[in-house]
Amino acid sequence: MNQERTPLVVRERHYTYDESIPKYFDQGNAVLTAEWDALSLIIPSGERFFIRSLQRVVDRIRDPELKLQVQAFCRQEGIHAKETCRFLERLQKRGVPVTQFQTWNEKLVKWWERWLPFPVMHLRSTAALEHYTTILALWYFTSRYGQEHISPSPIRDLLNWHCAEELEHKVVAFDVVKEIAPSGYLGRVVSYMIPLFLDWLAFRKALRLILRHDGLSKAEIRKERKEARRLRISLFSLRFPHLWDFLKPDFHPNDLDDGGLGKKILAEQAAESAAS
Repeated sequence: MNQERTPLVVRERHYTYDESIPKYFDQGNAVLTAEWDALSLIIPSGERFFIRSLQRVVDRIRDPELKLQVQAFCRQEGIHAKETCRFLERLQKRGVPVTQFQTWNEKLVKWWERWLPFPVMHLRSTAALEHYTTILALWYFTSRYGQEHISPSPIRDLLNWHCAEELEHKVVAFDVVKEIAPSGYLGRVVSYMIPLFLDWLAFRKALRLILRHDGLSKAEIRKERKEARRLRISLFSLRFPHLWDFLKPDFHPNDLDDGGLGKKILAEQAAESAAS
């Protein structure tokens, strides 16, 4: 169902991640927690790639409303990257080589940009990966996972805000593709499968890095992983709900509906901020 684009609001966020946050904040499980941290390790490079891909084509956009949406999208993603880096400081303090990993990941993303140096391909890849962030946010809200199992409020607030804004701007890159590069189903497939694989590769590398740094033995990791899969699906699973919807020829991001949960969360956070 194709609906009107939602107006975007740029919101600054600055949460405090202190020593009161448990080391394993997701149900006390090392693997569940490491998955959130691994995802956070690859987010900043991804957000910067999204911004670059849209800035390269913004002059080709004719729709003035969509142009404004792109500007707000880029500002939202820039703030996401900045706040995620602050969230990762807690790992840096534990001795996890955050900076080294992010340098490697940035080189991987820029290699992809050089390997296929086509702005339209980068734009399509952004639309594709925005689909992944949308389905992750949709799962997070509709399963009520975060409200029930992510206990430290700064992390829950961070995830609520980030996921809600991903739902808020889910159509922007896709609609830019529709305007400036509307044809080419093969291009949609390639622009989804390759970046998805590269993100999975980076995610797995980050996950191994975190678990290895925690000093867990292979037997302990197997035990934690078995328990983790009993509690929830992996954040990067080929069985993730709606993962393959993007490849439907008639797909549009508005086909994915959170029932207004994202808007409700953002409204609640705005009210709390105004009252404080």
